[in-house]
Formats: sequence, structure tokens, C-alpha cells
Amino acid sequence: MRNGIFRCPFNDGTNVQEANLDTLPVNRTVREMVEFVSKMYAENGLRTNQVTKCDNCGEMKGEHWCEKCNNTYCAVCLTSVHLLKAFQTHRTVPLSEKQSTAAATCTNHTDEKVKYWCSPCKVLVCRDCLLFEHKDHTFVPIQDVANETRTKFYLSLQQLETIKNTLNKCQDGINVAMNVEHQNNICGNIYHITKLERREWRRSLNVIKSLDLLKTMCEAKKLQLIDQLDDSENKQVAELRQKQNDIQGTLNQISVREIFTKQILESNDNVSVMRVRNDLLNYFNEMNAFMQSMRPCTINTFRIDGFDKRIRAMKQEMADVGKVQTEPYMIDKFGNVIDNRVLLNLSLTTDGADEIANAVNYPRGYFFKLRKHPIKLLSIQVKSTLTTGQIVAYIIDNTGTIVAKEGTNPNQLTQWTTIPTNIEIRQNYAILVDVQNGGTGTVLMKSGSTTFRQISENCSIASSYIHKKTFNGNVGDKDAQVEQNSFAVEMILEIENS
Repeated sequence: MRNGIFRCPFNDGTNVQEANLDTLPVNRTVREMVEFVSKMYAENGLRTNQVTKCDNCGEMKGEHWCEKCNNTYCAVCLTSVHLLKAFQTHRTVPLSEKQSTAAATCTNHTDEKVKYWCSPCKVLVCRDCLLFEHKDHTFVPIQDVANETRTKFYLSLQQLETIKNTLNKCQDGINVAMNVEHQNNICGNIYHITKLERREWRRSLNVIKSLDLLKTMCEAKKLQLIDQLDDSENKQVAELRQKQNDIQGTLNQISVREIFTKQILESNDNVSVMRVRNDLLNYFNEMNAFMQSMRPCTINTFRIDGFDKRIRAMKQEMADVGKVQTEPYMIDKFGNVIDNRVLLNLSLTTDGADEIANAVNYPRGYFFKLRKHPIKLLSIQVKSTLTTGQIVAYIIDNTGTIVAKEGTNPNQLTQWTTIPTNIEIRQNYAILVDVQNGGTGTVLMKSGSTTFRQISENCSIASSYIHKKTFNGNVGDKDAQVEQNSFAVEMILEIENS
């Protein structure tokens, strides 16, 4: 820093006034790393790199530690304090060896050293512990279980590296989706264009020029559709950025645990390894479970639909023509496009319809009318407020027989829970979801109507439910009385693209 100005060490020309240093953004990764490592050191008595002063004079650097005094001394004070005959039996060690000696002291019996690992309780214990608090418990020497734990740490670090690579690929896929989208023009051609180019493209379409013939009304419709497309894109970009932020936050946490685990492994201190064993192994298990439950990311493309078929009737139907249609496609956690899967959103999209979270928990869902072929169902996504219990899905055929039943624990991070399945949905089938095992919360829904809604060219649905007094919910049960009602469950189906 010169003359009150801080110059960026990368020599990119960035200069910051000394008075403005506090306004610089905090490096979240470094901050979380410091907080995590400090917490682990504080909770487990691990060694830090801070310079320790002599506890007697408070000025010189501490070089020795006395077990009996429980103090740190410089070389001069060590000799002077222990001149008395009563103190000459005290055992002193170099400060660098204090860690293993201090951390090895039993927290319940301070005169004893921890030498064993209690397998049922998963804690370090001393000989007195085995005689009293942990009597008759299975135990093993620290050295044996510490070596086993180091092996698990090394394997977990390899798994974390794989998880990081997978999450980075997912981020790359989202970046591609945010910056370059597949857009269909009215002739069916596909362009890879940036947002700026896309806006110019919309203005130059022949269909837009045709709308100009209708003068004021058509011009207003054109601007309205462009604004709708921009709004749809902006909403999607915000959602994708949030997804990126969530992934980056997970990567930051992984980096913190990774660095700390490597430091523990390099310490060659069995006690330190066992102090943090439970915390680190639990985190590794949580990350593996997170990756297994990670679902594909949905990316929408947007187009203006309806002009080719209805241009001649546009004067009479201007209020209805040109609606923005959503065409979802999916990318997996590696950023690859999944061509054979599409999403069918059954949720009620009516503006002003509020989500209902306090309705009575009945099996609720939809009754299906299909115009062409059956639907190959791959998974059911349900939005809920559940924190405990299970969300269970039932597939009921046209005779009222329960042909399939699948359940899973709620996803508390996003509220959207995915229930995997593999079954064909045919004419007059029903899909219902219910809360079981004492679940806290409800499936989210909106107040709609009892009439059928067209979801796609092949599919129409009506909101339905079953009264629990007439429903046992076992596969093979017959005569399930599915009735129509007005509650529309927040539900998305993942189906094969036929």
C-alpha cells in the first residue's frame, strides 16, 4: 500500500483507497474455511499455529509445557519456577508435544489418558471409563481404529473430488443454458443465439411484419409477446442463478472439509483423528446421499405459438392468439441433455390462485383422460411443506384397483420431492399422493375447479381425491372410490418422450 492506496497484486490496474477497503466483498470460501477449522480446533482441542506466550512472564515465547502446572513457560521461567524441590518432580515437555499429551487427557477423568475407542458410544475413553461409565462396552485400542478411520478419510476425499467434478459439470451445463438456448422460429429452424441477437431476431420475423398489417392492435400484441418472453427468460435466469449459487455453496463447503481432512491426515495424531471422526464421516455420508438424490435440472425454451394456423382468423381472435408456450427439456447432473424425457406440469397456473398448505390430508391428485397413447411415467414431483414422515404416491387403474405404490422422504431444501416410479398411465387411470408415517405438513395445492383441464395434446386431467375412510392404500386393493374435487395438487410428471 502506498499513499493510502491499495494496488491489486494481480497488476490488473485495480486500485482501492484505504478508507474503502471495508467495502470489498468477503471471500465466502475463505471465511467459511476459517470458521469451520476454528470451530473444530476449539471443540476438539487441536493444535493451531498461533505464537504462544509464556504464562509466567507474558513476554517471551513459550517453549515448554508443564503437565502438573498446566502452564506454558519460556526457557528462563521454566528453570526459575521449578527450582523448588516440590516442583522438581513435575514432568515438562516441549510445547510442540503438548497437543498429543493434552488432547489425550480424558474429559471425565483428568488424571487418565484416553487409550481406547468405545465402539457403541463412538467416543474416546480411558481405563477408568471402562470400569464405570462404559462398563461391559466393546472397545478397541486407539491405534487400530485410527488407522481404519484414516483409510475412510482417504476414500472419502476421493469421493469428494468426484462430487466436485460432477457439480462443476452441472454448473457448466447451466451456464450453457443461460447464455445459449435452442430457439425455434416459425419455419422450424433452430438457432444458437445470444440474448441480444434473439431480441433482434424477434423484431425481424416475417410473422411480426405480418402483424404490422393489423396496425395498432397487432403492434400492441407484438410488444406484449416480446415482454412476455423477456419476463419468462428473466424468471428462468433468476432460477438458474439460484441453482448455481446453491451448487457453489456446496462446493465451498466441500473445499473446507477437504482441506481440514487433509490437515488431520498429515498430523499423524491418532487422538486428533478420532476427535473429528464422527463429524467428518457423517458429512461424507450426507454428501453421498445428496448426490444420489440430485435430480436433473429443467431448462425451458420459449417460442411464440399459433401464427401459422390462425393468421387468417387473427382479426377476430387477437385476444387469444400468440400465447407464450413453455417447452421444457432436461439436463442431467453432468450437464448432458436428456432427449428421451419431458416434464408434464399438472399444477394449476391460474394467476391469483394462492397455494393452500392447511387442507386436510387426503390422498389427492388427478384423474387422466388420454386421447392417443399411454404415458410412460418415470417419476412424480410433488411440492409440500413436509419436514417429517413420507410422501406416498398411488397409481389406480380404471377399475379402481391400486396397481402401484411408491414413497419417499420429503426434500426440505427445495420443497419439491421426487418419487421415482416406472409404470404406464392409461385411460381413466388416477395418480394420487398422500402424507404418511405421522408427517408434519401437507402437500401444497391450489383452489381450482372440478372440470377437466387440457395439459398436452394427448392428456387432460381433473382434480381428484379419495376419502380415507374408504381407503386402505395397499397394492391390489380394489374399489378405490376416486372422486373429483377442486383442489389442484402442485405436481409435475417426468415421462418418456414418445
